[in-house]
Amino acid sequence: MRGSKDPNESNLKKNRGLAQSSFWLIADYQASGLDVLTVDTEGDGRCLPVFSFEEEAETFLQFWGEAGKKAGWWIKKAAPGELVSLLLAPCAQVKWVALDPLPLSFGRWMFTFFSVGRKRFMEDLLLEG
Repeated sequence: MRGSKDPNESNLKKNRGLAQSSFWLIADYQASGLDVLTVDTEGDGRCLPVFSFEEEAETFLQFWGEAGKKAGWWIKKAAPGELVSLLLAPCAQVKWVALDPLPLSFGRWMFTFFSVGRKRFMEDLLLEG
């Protein structure tokens, strides 16, 4: 996480049992396979929004604007192992994971404040598994 203290560290610790949880992503099928929604954080790398509850993902998709309007986007349930696999490939370019981002219109920069490094997120999932 950027800065001296990771504000989501407490969220990850609160979510003990993270590896036993299910997550929800915003996804679409393309000719090349599964495509998951990632967000450009305006120069700081791509970010993958990940949700703890299906309703949060649905709300985010409704308020996300262009991505939410794109035909074909849907909410996909993902097990921790599948999420790690997605982060290894095809989402290897993702630098950050935003756990339960708010569907507010603060802009894409909001992801830079409410995200955890991709590697750290995967380590937490794997260590608990």
